[in-house]
Amino acid sequence: MNIMPFIDLLLVLSSSTIQIQMHKKSKSTTRSVQLVTKFKRVLSISLVFLLFTLVVFSGVPITSGEATSTKECRASYIPVSLNKLLPKNEKVYAELCLPKGQKPDTVLVLLHGITYDHHYWDLPGFNHKYSYVDAVTKKGYATLNVDRIGSGKSSHPLSAKVDIFSDAWVAHQLIQALRKGNIEGPKGKIAFQHVIEVGHSYGSGITWIEASKYHDVDAVILTGALRDIRYDTLIKKITPSLYPASLDPKFELLEQDVGYLTTRPGTRYKAFMAPADVDPEVIKLDEKLKSTVTTTEMADIPLIINKKRDIRVPILIVLGEFDTLFCNGVSDCSNAEIIKKRERPHFGPNVPSFDAFVLPEAGHDINFMKNASDWFNYSLKWLDKQKATFKQAK
Repeated sequence: MNIMPFIDLLLVLSSSTIQIQMHKKSKSTTRSVQLVTKFKRVLSISLVFLLFTLVVFSGVPITSGEATSTKECRASYIPVSLNKLLPKNEKVYAELCLPKGQKPDTVLVLLHGITYDHHYWDLPGFNHKYSYVDAVTKKGYATLNVDRIGSGKSSHPLSAKVDIFSDAWVAHQLIQALRKGNIEGPKGKIAFQHVIEVGHSYGSGITWIEASKYHDVDAVILTGALRDIRYDTLIKKITPSLYPASLDPKFELLEQDVGYLTTRPGTRYKAFMAPADVDPEVIKLDEKLKSTVTTTEMADIPLIINKKRDIRVPILIVLGEFDTLFCNGVSDCSNAEIIKKRERPHFGPNVPSFDAFVLPEAGHDINFMKNASDWFNYSLKWLDKQKATFKQAK
């Protein structure tokens, strides 16, 4: 459906009305300016509503801007509820990507961390160097890359309603929708036989709880998260970097409640990437693409860390060697064997296999490291092993 005529009409109306207000004789110039401002606000809302409606009801095919892309994707808004007793009044923005010309039976659900959105897993530009989505779709896997509720293009309900338990419940709904074939792909709906849950940082915390409670995935990959968090770093680095999103130039027009937070300009490298050597252009783009977190999600971090886990599928843990949130003093992240020995007992007695990988000289945000492809490739080898066991289990 061509939406340009609708946009052109709204822009013409806007221009005409503004001209009328500028030329109309009035006793109060201030009143005229106020009317113009209000109309422009209504125009903006109308445009957003129009685009939102078209996407929700039809889905929008998207493709990478790079000519070398081997994936095809479809963006859509998936209806979800925040708990079992509520109606599905919220919307999750999701991009379902498949290898071109293929219908894989395995899909990875990608859950980002705080103040991020789906771009963490699919950073645009740089010839796909920092895109996990591109790396795994090239090898035959599908991905569902989402903006969690309260982040990016997804619904922003009252911030107090968004916590670790609503996050886990929403993830469970997405997983069920993938298994039932209820999510629109590039060429229609597709049902997946195998679902692997992949989290980063807070997204790994969601995976801990979701996989332990619902037992609905075939394997999990946990990145940027260990049981032992450096609370001194959380207090000294992360918490001071946060402030109400409504005070930030990027989010001020959203008029969000004060329970939505984002990072102060210029603080993201120190909070999430230091001390690693990161491309300055990546840092700049990350600032531009930043998103939000709720105060209730932040308050849940100790609960996530200490909650008992009962995961019954294969686990892969990936950490940056110099992750200042979980390593460098509290936990030794110098090699995978140390991590496996320390972390394995915390996931319950029914984990069939447990593996770990340490990305050398990397900070917390491993996807933005110059050597990110090393962990991408390691995870793909691990995924292939799991896929082989899926076939043997048939």
